[in-house]
Order: sequence, then structure tokens, then C-alpha cells
Amino acid sequence: MAAPDASLFAALPEVAGVEISPGGRYVATKTFINGQYMLVIYDLDNIGASKPVVASPKEMEVNWLHWKSDERLLVSLSFADRRYGIASVETRLFGINPDGSDIKFLVPPRRLSKSGLREDVVQIADRIVDFLPDDPKHILMQFNAQDNSRPHIYRVNVFTARRALVKSGMRDVVDWTADQQGRPRLAYSLDDQEMLERYLYRTPDGKDWEVLWEHPLDDGAHLSPVLFDRDDPDVAWVRSNHEGSTTGLYRYRFSTRTFVEKVYLNPEVDIDHLIFDPSRRHIVGVGYTVAESRVHWLDPQVGALFEDVRLRIGAEHLYVNSWSTDYRKVIFYAESPDLPGRYYLYDRETKGLQYFAYAYPKLNKLPLAAMRATSYLARDGLEIPAYLSLPAGVTTARPESPLPAIVMPHGGPGARDFSSFDTLVQMFTSRGYAVLQMNYRGSSGYGNEFQGAGHRQWGQAMQDDVTDGTRWLAAEGIADPKHICIVGWSYGGYAALMGAVKEPALYSCVVSIAGLSDLRDFLSSRRRYLNARIITRHIGDGWKDRNSLEENSPVNGARRIQVPVLLAHGTKDRAVPIQQTTDMVKALDRAGKAYEYVELEGADHSVMRGPERLKLFTAVDAFVTRSLGVPGPSPAAERPAVR
Repeated sequence: MAAPDASLFAALPEVAGVEISPGGRYVATKTFINGQYMLVIYDLDNIGASKPVVASPKEMEVNWLHWKSDERLLVSLSFADRRYGIASVETRLFGINPDGSDIKFLVPPRRLSKSGLREDVVQIADRIVDFLPDDPKHILMQFNAQDNSRPHIYRVNVFTARRALVKSGMRDVVDWTADQQGRPRLAYSLDDQEMLERYLYRTPDGKDWEVLWEHPLDDGAHLSPVLFDRDDPDVAWVRSNHEGSTTGLYRYRFSTRTFVEKVYLNPEVDIDHLIFDPSRRHIVGVGYTVAESRVHWLDPQVGALFEDVRLRIGAEHLYVNSWSTDYRKVIFYAESPDLPGRYYLYDRETKGLQYFAYAYPKLNKLPLAAMRATSYLARDGLEIPAYLSLPAGVTTARPESPLPAIVMPHGGPGARDFSSFDTLVQMFTSRGYAVLQMNYRGSSGYGNEFQGAGHRQWGQAMQDDVTDGTRWLAAEGIADPKHICIVGWSYGGYAALMGAVKEPALYSCVVSIAGLSDLRDFLSSRRRYLNARIITRHIGDGWKDRNSLEENSPVNGARRIQVPVLLAHGTKDRAVPIQQTTDMVKALDRAGKAYEYVELEGADHSVMRGPERLKLFTAVDAFVTRSLGVPGPSPAAERPAVR
């Protein structure tokens, strides 16, 4: 039986965001139409009349949606640009009525001010301080047209875009938090010269700001306010790891500087998401992931509702996307590693549950692979959590005979893999490959000590964790050691290249998508960005650590690579400059190595453009199939030029 065509897996989610209005009448979606994400608004009272009400400009993508009220929707757009000669990402925010009328950008473009001076365009123009749920017309936003590094707080009318200054920016303050009465109460300060982070605080009726909390960035201490209590503004819910390595949820009293309640703490992992009530008045659940994602419910009734719906849908993971203020109508998102995401509309009054939208409708009838949690020991004894996916139909923990395999370290590196649906994983397993994804040291989610163990370990202990996972996969009889390919995106692309440099005989092929290749050059390219010095905490100092950085840069080890390499990069990548890949192309050329290079015109770091994503997946599929020498897809993919 021929493997499914790569185009099925390359498709972006047809629906990637669903938000219900506070009154429950309208639903707004971020829907992929004609090659880009557009806004679609549904009137549940007249569902047949729904249509795309606005198409974002060709170079912009819908980023996020939020209903301010049943009369006004807020929409964030993002696009790649250049600012002062530096590659950047820009965002814009506009308000729109449910019928698509009265579109108003809430942060105006460049214009002459009253003083006759020309105001600059705000780069990040969708930063919300508070949605002010009690005020139907206004929100609090932070921006500064003259100095992006020192944002002011404005009260902005979502209908007219008129704004009034609430609080002027302060030195080093990059983020603001308001209480539930809309008063600015906390200011997050980041001093990248002294490498300090701090929270400044003021009382509800105070004018003076005082230091609430201050720590060096290197010590891993974490305190992050989440939500002020509505009835007692001296108390807030906060994330903190003051009791150990992992981050939990607490209630904190500002006047006494004390934690007054431990809401939830897991000794193995950090909390990873919170579930708020519809108007964000309080928190009803705390999400965390050890092997599988779970929720600690603070409201048993909401917990019972979730479990009932989850069982009815038959999905491992269930998330609330949004719900009406009266709790009656809920938009759920459900998925499993082998179940593409689906959105459902639930009516709590009638207990009616109906399908609303598929994220990947073309994958729904394909046999898909399950994913199981596992772990292995690194060479120094550290346990490395991982996820293993075997082809659909393989029901045992170990296949009857070793399989060709893909080792796929995640990007970040301050991120982690979850037991979740992944189109790239499913494409590989549909070809008969086993796929191993490891959460190497330096990954987030497992506490400060585990993440901190990866600082300045690029190409070193972090890379060894990937190598040890590859060898474990073969030793367990899961992978055929002569047919293993390492594939990665972003940091994962770097790890893929370094794997071939450090272990020339371990892999049969290498795929690096938007990967780094020259660490010193990457640090240099970031020097003009805000808070650029903080990157040195994770990678290293461009001068003091230059020998290590050069040694652990794939561009300097190209001659050691003994297997075919596929490189791919978007021309509008603002996270990792495309030069990182073109420099690797030159290094492989000089070393006389076999490689293929796929340039993705107009694509960003995540390749969120349909045609370029198809080009990428097709190239990866064909390259891995040729390199591993095993059966692949029946349609012959167009082969990129081999150098």
C-alpha cells in the first residue's frame, strides 16, 4: 500500500483558533483560506450566513483573536519587516464589528503629532495589559512610539482608537500588570547590563513604586504574577519555584511579602497552563504534564464537565478554547497523538455537544501513529524523558524487527515536547519509521535544575543527550542502527548538524530546518536587539567563550560530516537569520560534501505559508526516503539540486 502523499501532512491547520463571544452568539475563527490565515465570523443564530469578513493583507497573518464584547472583536496581525536595518517581526491590532464593518487599527501608523514631530510606527502594537472586562469600550495597551524599550500604558477605545495615557514608561520596565480594577500595580524590569530581573510594586492607592522581588537571571529563581484577586487586591495568584526546582501556583500577599496559600505544586514538573473562568475573575484549573497532560481542578464542577466531555469525544487531551460569560456555551479543542485536532461547541444547559471544525480534515481517515512516553539514561546518569512513536499497526512497545528511525530533537531549546498530534511525526511514521523525540537537558517544564543544566551546553552535554537517545533506540532493538536519520527545526536543526559533526558514523542522513550553524555569528547578529545579552546565559559569551562556541558550531565542522545533508530555510525568518544556513551551504561546498538546499521564499521561522510548507515537507520526505533506502511515497517528489 502506497504511503499517503506528503501534501496531506504539509497542510497547515485549516482552523487554528476559535473564540466565542461573551454572550455566546458569535464565534470568530482563524481559518486558512487561499494560502493564508483569514478571519471568519460565524453568527450562531444564522450559521448559514457566515463568510470571511476580512482578509488580512497578503504579507500579514492573523495572529490571535479576542472578543471584547458581542459588539467588538479584537484581531492581532503579524508580519516580517525590517526596522532600522534589522530584521524584525511587527504586529498590529484592530477592532472590528461582527458583521465585518468599522475596522479600526488601535495603534495608528506614522503621522504628525500636535507638536509637528513625526511619530514612529510602533513595532509590537498588540501588547495588552488588561482587557478590562467591566468596561465595554476600553482596554489597556502598552506601547511607546518613540522608544519601544520603555512602553507606556494607554487606555484605548476599541471603537474609535482614541487613547489616554495612564502611566508613563519607566527605565528597564518591559511589561506591566494591572489589578482587576484596571490599576497598574506591577512593573516587570529587565536589566540586561546587570543581568537582573525585578518586579516593582505599588499599593492600590499608592503613587510610589518599590522593589518587590529581584534576582540575578542566572540563579533560576522564578516569580511571575498571574492574576490579582478581585475582592482582595492585596493578593494575587503567582507562579513561583521558591519551594524547590519546579514552578507551582500560589496565592501571594503583597503587604506582608508572604505566600499565603499553595494552590498546586508538582515535584516532577512545572505547571504549564492555567484555566480561567470566562471573565478571568479566578482560576479554575492548573495544567501540568509529566508523561501525559493533566489538570488539577480547583472547581470540581468544571472538572466533572471536562471529564464528561473528554470521554464523550474519546480524546486524550481536552482544552477549553473559550466560553461565554454565563458558562453556558463552551468551545473545546480535543486531540490525541493519533487524533488530529477538532473543535466542539458544547451547551451546558442542554448538554448538547456538536462538532464545529476540524484542524486537519484530510487526515481524519488515515491510520495514524500513537505516541508513548518513555525515558533513557544519559551517560552521566541523568534521566531523559522522551516520546516514542511507532508506525500505525505496531501495537507492541518494541517492533518485531528493528525499524528505520528518525531522531527528532525539539527546537527552543527552552521548550519541550508533549504527547500531542504532530504532522511531521505522522508523516515519518506513515513511511514506516520509528520516531524518537527527547526532552534533553535544557528543556523547559522539568524544573529549574533540569533546564539550567543546559545553559552554555550547546553541542556539549545537550548534544550528548541526543546521541545517547539515538544509541538507546538502537540498543533496545527499536531502530536499525544503519538506518537512522536526525531531523530538527531551529535549535533542533542545530542539534541535527552537530550530531553529524560529533558522531559521523551514527546517522545515515541529516535534516536541518531553520537551524543555527555559527554560534558566534548568531550572537553577533542579536547584539542590536533588546535584551540581547540575556542570550549569552543560554549559549555563551561571544568573546569569553569564543573557543567553545567555534568548536561547537557546525559551520566549523563541515569536513567531519560523512552523510547527506538537507538544509532548508525561510527568507523571512526573523528568529534565526537565513545566513546561518547559507553559511553552512558554503562550508559544505568548501569541504566537498553532499548536500541539498531548499530556500523557502517569503517563509518565516515556522514556515506558515502553504506553498512553501508543501515544498519543505515534500523535500524532506523525498530526501529521507532516498537516504535511508527504504520504501517511501508513491508519487515522486521534485528533487532539489544536489551540490
